[in-house]
Amino acid sequence: MHQNETFCRIESDLTYTIQPTNMTSTPRDLQNHHALLFQDGQWGYKGAFAGKTGYTDEAHNTLVTAAKRGNMTLVCVVLTCDNLDYINDTRTVLDFGYDNFTHYTLKNAKKESLSGVVTLPKNAKIETATYTDPDGASVEEPYTRQYFFDDHFIGTAEVSAPGTVSDSSSVSSDSSEETDSTDIPTPEETKKISFFSTLLYILLGLNGVAFLILIIVVINNAKKRRKRRNRRRNNRNKRH
Repeated sequence: MHQNETFCRIESDLTYTIQPTNMTSTPRDLQNHHALLFQDGQWGYKGAFAGKTGYTDEAHNTLVTAAKRGNMTLVCVVLTCDNLDYINDTRTVLDFGYDNFTHYTLKNAKKESLSGVVTLPKNAKIETATYTDPDGASVEEPYTRQYFFDDHFIGTAEVSAPGTVSDSSSVSSDSSEETDSTDIPTPEETKKISFFSTLLYILLGLNGVAFLILIIVVINNAKKRRKRRNRRRNNRNKRH
């Protein structure tokens, strides 16, 4: 949606004046009813640039809102709202998106050119994402790669031979991070990583148990030596 400049320009207009026509002799002033678009108003939302209000008996108040911060665009749709809930709910949903998610731009690797972006929780590492390619995919023919995080779809990238895709076609936000596609494991690699991680945890656990047993043995031996010394001291005192 944000790539259609004409649509965005029309949607972002807060007021518009229709000049006199053959049907109306005076100008007519129209005002946008989307409260979140008025940045200086009571309900203005930072970055909101387009949207549509609505109401039906079944859906009640509805609101579609598009907001852009940096190069990250979010679209929120709320339905079945009463009173001002459609405004408050929209602000809450958009805040959640900007506070908890970020973009990662996928940059070109040695063996392939990438053009795409994925969206991850801010506390997640890009290495934890996975991707799948179509059956029979080859960089000799451009194809679309799908990326996932915790089994959730998070974005796509166009893949082709090196030098055929420009970096300028990638999309990122102000807080975006870049990574080579080779840093993101395939599902098969993820299974291998998971296996070795589990094995490592088991070995670390066994080492921890062995170390704990060693400490207990040392403490017990120290107690036994202390008791023997006390007995010998007591026996000497009884002789005297």
